[in-house]
Amino acid sequence: MKAFPDPNKFESVPRFNEWIDTKFAKDNGGDLEILGEKLRPSEVLHKFSFDTYQAKFAEYKRHREEAIISTVTESFPIVIAHPFYRCIYGFENEIQRLQFLRDTWEGLINFVHALVVSESRAEKLPLGAPVKCANVLSDSLATRIGTIENVLSVANSSGIPLESTKIVNLEVVTTIKELNHTRNAFSHSGAVSEHRATALINECIEDVFDVLDGFSLLRDVKLLRYDRLDGLQMRHERFDGHAKTRRYGGIQLNPTRLSTFAPLLTKEETLLAIKGKIFSACPFLVFVPHSSGHSVQVAFYKKARGDAPNRKLIFEIVGEANEIEQDRSQFQPVINEIRAQFGEHPE
Repeated sequence: MKAFPDPNKFESVPRFNEWIDTKFAKDNGGDLEILGEKLRPSEVLHKFSFDTYQAKFAEYKRHREEAIISTVTESFPIVIAHPFYRCIYGFENEIQRLQFLRDTWEGLINFVHALVVSESRAEKLPLGAPVKCANVLSDSLATRIGTIENVLSVANSSGIPLESTKIVNLEVVTTIKELNHTRNAFSHSGAVSEHRATALINECIEDVFDVLDGFSLLRDVKLLRYDRLDGLQMRHERFDGHAKTRRYGGIQLNPTRLSTFAPLLTKEETLLAIKGKIFSACPFLVFVPHSSGHSVQVAFYKKARGDAPNRKLIFEIVGEANEIEQDRSQFQPVINEIRAQFGEHPE
């Protein structure tokens, strides 16, 4: 949060004002009222005791950041939660911390791109300009941001409701673009010193907190792997929160939608669940076997490689630098479904 209290502008930090008002109501058992007229405690404090108002801002920032850290590391999809946890708690030096911070917002872009495009495919949303079919599997983060915006724009104008529309906060997409420019700057500047890494972290970490806060509803999106079905209760392996340990949960399926979900209920699928919907996240998110052979890890689509007939998709395992190469042909049915959204023929 780069905005600060301004003695001449009460609305310079609206979220801080809301926090003061909420805290007052909680501490005093209700709103501030004088002779029957309700007043905003934040506005009264700003006007008559700005020094106190300003002094409370640091406390507000601390509470806000603690809440964001808790939500992201405990409830966000692992693609975002794991690097963010490492950025906050698990770094060995500032250079490594900068890398984890970069991985956090890259993870957010990659996950939201997977969410939006995959839900549009599940809903068979017809796509066209300004969305370009060739951009869907682009390796450019900037292009993926544009695809997110454009798919949601087409969905809104088509009147086809996507749950993604409620989750993607377009107001902070500009901040994401700015972070991406920052990423490009230090990604192409060679080795970064500890001092420079610290400066870059200080420059962009508040923007990262703002973006994560703006996408807080990602806590409701569940990345999962099917295990078994007991009646309408689907047992699944969970991939939310920062931990890479094996965990399980259960989802009660909607009986009217079960026939739609049934073909997806296999251990080979990478599933996203949100507000009663379940759909495949392939080919953008996949599960790959762990080296131990006893579990799987999440990998995200990074780039395409090669020419026909030896075309490959390259994935990167979350939390590791390891790349996994898979034949593009195994994702051909999904890719053809995406092509069909654009009215294009199967490959």
